[in-house]
Amino acid sequence: MNGIGTGQRLAALASSRFMGAKMIPHCSGLDQGQLLDCALDYAARGWSIIAIRDKKAAGSWKQFQTARPDASTLRKLFRARGINGLAVLLGQVSGGLVCRDFDCLEIYNSWANRHRQLAADLPTVETARGRHVYFRGPGGYFDFGNGEYRGDSKHYCVLPPSRHPTGAYYRWDVPLPSGDLPTIDPVQFGLLPALTERTETTEWTERNSDNGGRQRKTEDVYASEEWQEIINSTLPKKHGQRTRRLFDLCRQLKGTSLADAPPRILRPIVVDWHQKALPTIRTQEFAETWAHFLSAWGKVRFSAGQGAIDTAFQRAAQSTPPAYATALYNERGILLLVALCRELQRQAGAAPFILDCRTAGRLLGVSHVMAWKWLRVLCADEILDEVEKGSQATGKASRFRYIAEQRD
Repeated sequence: MNGIGTGQRLAALASSRFMGAKMIPHCSGLDQGQLLDCALDYAARGWSIIAIRDKKAAGSWKQFQTARPDASTLRKLFRARGINGLAVLLGQVSGGLVCRDFDCLEIYNSWANRHRQLAADLPTVETARGRHVYFRGPGGYFDFGNGEYRGDSKHYCVLPPSRHPTGAYYRWDVPLPSGDLPTIDPVQFGLLPALTERTETTEWTERNSDNGGRQRKTEDVYASEEWQEIINSTLPKKHGQRTRRLFDLCRQLKGTSLADAPPRILRPIVVDWHQKALPTIRTQEFAETWAHFLSAWGKVRFSAGQGAIDTAFQRAAQSTPPAYATALYNERGILLLVALCRELQRQAGAAPFILDCRTAGRLLGVSHVMAWKWLRVLCADEILDEVEKGSQATGKASRFRYIAEQRD
């Protein structure tokens, strides 16, 4: 296709089996060269384009939030193994590009019926569940619970002719114009609610946003070390463990900043968990995993190893550390851990108490690695006895006995 102008390859592909194909799992595989051609044409519109594998960015994309990749960089990105799609970063890096993501086709149809002319004019992508409507507008991010307003560079949208993990392909339902996209007021045309409209999800999003209205928990945060460790530590090891391990996932998440998040916010984590659990679980459909998670999320009140641990921690924080401990340590964190273990033993009576390093770290305000090291120190100094060692394989937290009560 050498010599064809910007946008013409996209128009040609729009009538091909790739962009013109319905979202059904019967299209043949995509050629990475064709994806690169599309990426170059999208980039010619001033869009920041990245390569993806099954909807997930193929490598780090933070640098492209402020500077668009040039043609040479795109060629490198699309030479990577397994690339089967491409995506655009929204917001100023792509010239003020915005996407209204409708997760539900019925909601999109309801909006389109109220704004028929605009729905016919705005470039629209058919997705596996709904529609992506593109335009230029104000920046920011808004979660509706059944879709999103994406207008910042910390969020991206998958573009045609990418392959969906189900095997379907994204296609342009309303094609891109030859020139610039229209700039519209999303509030006026029902694509963004007025500031007075509120939902449980949006209120949570606002509580977890900075003053600029940008959501702290962006899509790439779910690939961070913290979330990946939680996911990996709760994966089933054999058939029949899915329900119990999903319950463990909920308990782990209850010990993080997502403890009061609406389920919609947690969906990307559960999707990642499901994909990694597929080699082990018998039922492959995500809907069943999602249903089990939602059931567990509604039942779990405390994080792993908790129960009455917050009450114990409050008592420990108000108490005076044991004299023998102050003679051994001068760091406030480990002294507070000693006091916490003393309170937990009083609650447990003669039985050992449960304490995992992640919960200890959260309460003490340190990393779980540091909490683990401190627990090892207390065992070595014969303040604690580790009765039962926890492990990721069993999903159980360690059990301790406070053995220094005779010193108090």
